[in-house]
Amino acid sequence: MRIGVSADTPGLSVARDGTYQGFEADLAREIGRELGFSSGRIKFRPVTSDNRGAYLKANRVDLVLASYSISAQREEGDGVRFAGPYLESLKGVLVRKNRPYNNLSDLQQDKTAEVCTVRNSVYVPWLKSQGLGDQLVLRSGYEDCVKALLDPATRVYGVATDDVIVAGLADKYPAETKALASSGGSEGYGVAMNSREVGLHNEVCQALSAIMAKSPGSTSRWAVLYNRHLKPMTGRTPTEPELNSC
Repeated sequence: MRIGVSADTPGLSVARDGTYQGFEADLAREIGRELGFSSGRIKFRPVTSDNRGAYLKANRVDLVLASYSISAQREEGDGVRFAGPYLESLKGVLVRKNRPYNNLSDLQQDKTAEVCTVRNSVYVPWLKSQGLGDQLVLRSGYEDCVKALLDPATRVYGVATDDVIVAGLADKYPAETKALASSGGSEGYGVAMNSREVGLHNEVCQALSAIMAKSPGSTSRWAVLYNRHLKPMTGRTPTEPELNSC
């Protein structure tokens, strides 16, 4: 089972010394086990927002868990099918700590500021709708955006992405960055696969249902993973999302 995950998204999936750690990486392992694959038969492949759909189309991976937001437009345009959501997030912005920004309007008023996000992400049209289109900088991955944010030689003063990703990055770089308050409009992350894989879609939905199931007197396996990787950064109590795309 070949699964595409991010290599540089703190809290969700980070590659360290040849292994992948984080909520999405561990959830991918749980899904693989539910589908009958031992840990040794689950192979991770690094993907980005730029190439994750192409990897599925080219049969380079079987599944993708990489903060891939569910939408009908993406299913049609990328040729994928989603199972989930397995996580929901709000819109977030990470900024330089030494800049006088307390909310999104501060960035909007500073015309010298550039805001970075990932190509083909939902934040490209969102930033344009917020009047920041002329200040937009695009990169292939969030780590590239953060490198620009941390570089004093650039005018990249903000990074726009999901609030759970912002929380992970702020936790990784506490001396240099801070998170602005989350904005409305939740995004549901889905397990993506080739649109032709109807049988696999059903199997992944069953796997997610089993992983999110609560036993009497205990939490779900999903909640265990959330508490381990995400709650320390977000401070939020885990709530299993409804599997609307199953």
